[in-house]
Amino acid sequence: MISCGVDIVEMDTMRVTYMRQGERLLERLLTKHEQAEWSRLRQPERQVAYLAKRFAAKEALLKAIKTGLSQGFSWQQIEVVKAESGAVSFKLSPDFYANLVKVASLSDYSSDKNLEIALSLSDSLHYAIAQVFIMW
Repeated sequence: MISCGVDIVEMDTMRVTYMRQGERLLERLLTKHEQAEWSRLRQPERQVAYLAKRFAAKEALLKAIKTGLSQGFSWQQIEVVKAESGAVSFKLSPDFYANLVKVASLSDYSSDKNLEIALSLSDSLHYAIAQVFIMW
C-alpha cells in the first residue's frame, strides 16, 4: 500500500504560536536533538522556519498513516533528521512503531526496514510545506 500526507504551515501563525507558548512549544513539538539544532539557529526567521517545517513534516506523517496524536502518538516519537547532503528523513521511536502496529492492525512493523518513507520539505517567506509518501 502507498499512502500520502501533506501539510502546509503559515510562518506568521507559527511565529505567533511560538511567541505565546515559547519553551512549552519547543518541548512539546521537538525532540531533544531537534531542540539542540533549533537553539543553534541565531536568526528568529530561521527558528520560525525550522519549527514550521518540523510541525508540517510530523503532521504530514500522521496524515499519511491516517491517524493523529489522539491515537497514542506524540511529537516526541517523530524526529526529522537532515543528512549532510541536505536530504531529510524521519527517525521514529520504538513507541511510534508499537503504536503503528496497534492503530493500523499491522503485523510486525517494529523497525524502519518494514516501511519506506519519503519526506520532502520546502519553505518560502510565508509558508512551510511537507509531503510524505509511505510504502508499506
